[in-house]
Amino acid sequence: MDGDGRRRVRWTAAILGASAFFALASVATARLSGESGSTDIAPGDNGTASAKCGSGSTAVAGGFSAPGFDPTADTGPANLTFASVLKGDRRWKVSGHNFNNPEPAAKATPGSGPLVAHVYCDKHDPGVTVESKSTTVDPGEHATLTSKCQGGREAVSGGHTSDPADPRGFTAYANASRRAGDQGWKVTFQNPDPQNAHDVTAFAYCEKNAPKLVQARGSDDVAPVENTATATAKCPKGTEIFSGGYKSTFTESGGAVGYALPFSSDRAKGDKWKVSAIGITVSTAPAALRRGTTTGIRETAIAYCTT
Repeated sequence: MDGDGRRRVRWTAAILGASAFFALASVATARLSGESGSTDIAPGDNGTASAKCGSGSTAVAGGFSAPGFDPTADTGPANLTFASVLKGDRRWKVSGHNFNNPEPAAKATPGSGPLVAHVYCDKHDPGVTVESKSTTVDPGEHATLTSKCQGGREAVSGGHTSDPADPRGFTAYANASRRAGDQGWKVTFQNPDPQNAHDVTAFAYCEKNAPKLVQARGSDDVAPVENTATATAKCPKGTEIFSGGYKSTFTESGGAVGYALPFSSDRAKGDKWKVSAIGITVSTAPAALRRGTTTGIRETAIAYCTT
């Protein structure tokens, strides 16, 4: 073969190699698609919703929301999530309890309401593996668990489960769920139940060839009247939302502890992760879980963004 022929072969190989590289890069950085599924929870009951990725996609992250959440006594649904986990390769499942009073005051209508599961799906096969860590949280106490990915894998998202709530809504709830370094996922559980311990598990969802994730945060104080907060974390320019998490401050004063529990934690438009939470005061009065007044509580949304 003459010199010109050899040069044509080398240039053809180089072009084909470059095309393959950019094709792979486009797959690895493509925006995740989202699916959702919901269930309606009656006052005082538990319910479970799940969302499933389409054929050919893999679930890599998820979230939850409670549209119409209304903590006002006797008027609207108040669904809090006690489980948010990956199930199999394509499904995300959430479970929650509706704190609305099933026996409202006169002329009030008990509020059932939706609990929504959100799943975020990748078209290429990332080979997600699961690591978990479990413990028991004593009555009125809290515990923090960190699940760590193995074999050089990195944590791209996480989840948590607790015992199903009893008729009063008592179980352990996660007031923080976020990344811990590149390989861990950390969950803090609060157990407002004054009498019973509850089993909990934290999950890390891990990828071998994980996208490089950068973190963004946004915070909001729990409003003293509404007793809720909504925080939004926006990904930096040039990045895309992949997964998210949240955390709440923790206060202790006068025999009561205060923190916030999220009723929504999911992806929002514009490469954002949005978290809405209700302020909780736990004291000797069981009603405090639902109608407590808190001060100095701050909710933080955390977005993990692909570069």
